[in-house]
Amino acid sequence: MLPRAITFGPGYLRTEANSPDFLPTGHGLPHGADEVIHLPSLLAALPVYVIALIRLDAALYAQNQENPSHVR
Repeated sequence: MLPRAITFGPGYLRTEANSPDFLPTGHGLPHGADEVIHLPSLLAALPVYVIALIRLDAALYAQNQENPSHVR
């Protein structure tokens, strides 16, 4: 576990309609060498990433203003 780390991802329900037809069954799954993502799902998640990063930055900035000795 990494201290002060956050992890999240778009996730999506894999269906025949949004799965690539060029990969064999069992390929293209998350965290694999041939991982794929449904582009509309990734684009839908983008605003969530942006908001999360803005809020994380604001929280870290506030924390560093309260205790400047933690700034590295």
